[in-house]
Amino acid sequence: MKHVTKLLGLLLLFSAFAMTVSAPAQAKKDFTVSTSSKPYKNKYVKNPVYNKYTKHYLTLRSYLDEMSKKGGGTLTIQKGTYNISNALLVPSNVKIVLQDGVVMNKIGNSHTKKLKAGHVMFECVRTSRINKKGVVGKYNGEKNIQIIGEGTVIMNLSGCNKSEAIRVPHCQNVLIDNITFTNLRDGHFIEATASKDVTIQNCTFKNNLNGERCAINLDTPDKVTNGFNGKYSKFDKTPVLNVTIQNCGFYNLHRGIDTHRFSPNKYHTNVQILGCTFKDSVQSPIMMLNWKNAVIKGNTFDTVKGWSTNNIQKEKFAIYMRGGVIDPIISENQINGVYMPFYAKGHKEAAGDIAARYAATYNSISAASIESMKNNTLGDNCILRYFAINHKNTLYIAKSEKHYDKYYLEPVQAQ
Repeated sequence: MKHVTKLLGLLLLFSAFAMTVSAPAQAKKDFTVSTSSKPYKNKYVKNPVYNKYTKHYLTLRSYLDEMSKKGGGTLTIQKGTYNISNALLVPSNVKIVLQDGVVMNKIGNSHTKKLKAGHVMFECVRTSRINKKGVVGKYNGEKNIQIIGEGTVIMNLSGCNKSEAIRVPHCQNVLIDNITFTNLRDGHFIEATASKDVTIQNCTFKNNLNGERCAINLDTPDKVTNGFNGKYSKFDKTPVLNVTIQNCGFYNLHRGIDTHRFSPNKYHTNVQILGCTFKDSVQSPIMMLNWKNAVIKGNTFDTVKGWSTNNIQKEKFAIYMRGGVIDPIISENQINGVYMPFYAKGHKEAAGDIAARYAATYNSISAASIESMKNNTLGDNCILRYFAINHKNTLYIAKSEKHYDKYYLEPVQAQ
């Protein structure tokens, strides 16, 4: 009998322990909101910052903050138009489902002096960190975040200049799927900074209204280059790692995907751009700067505006390797309406630039990489049917062939 009693006691103790261990997972909260929903437990409703311009932001924020306390969950946003004045802060282990018919408008005026409108729609940082200085570094920010559209979902930035739709800093394991981003105004649709294992798929990016920026920016948090300004960052120059952009469309933009600032000896590694379409860019749809082991495969490049201008320095390439590019694989792409398919050079910021203190960054492109670049198909509308790689010390787009080596693409064999 004593043995039975002891066994029963052990079983009860084990059950209690198991319940304690599993409690955080059971605590996760799922919420569904609509345009008419009030904030969680009416938080903010009596606050003077709550008005018709801020109510959608404050409502969604209240549920995301509650999910942060509970360890995550799913937030389902129902059909309707939502005006977002300030950044919706997304914590770890959260899935945001935007149902068919959702339109998210970034607005630039909160109509209250007590809450100045921001420039970001979704920022993958928990509320408890957003106003702290230097608390997040490497890939130790938020993790396991999904922002998923069902059917037709639109994120519209026309209402706010220099705005961003989604910012992903110091994160890991992030998925952005099936969203249409439109009306860029001198900002980025997505900025991924110091993050790893990020997938952007089945999305459309279209319509640049003003400015000369790209749809998706890959960056390092670096106080010298000042490309990222989230004060919660330790500004430790962490590059991105394992970013996949696949089955996306980029239309009528200044540029599709790029890095336009670099930190010395920090390389964005294993960036993959697969099965995407780039049409009607103003300059090269992809600009690589300090990218290592990138794979750009199976994409369609159709028309860089002004491609027929007989001037190499206008930068009307399909892919521009601006500097610090190491062993890319660029193959099986369809290219038409460009001055030249690819161009590679070293890079140093001009004198007087904030980052001019950094030494030049040079390419290291192997014979295998060069062979991969020959395996692409050119249409009829290409001025030059070869790609060029600058001699090491030539840091500009060279007019003369004496400054670069040229490589003709392999002719397509008749079937």
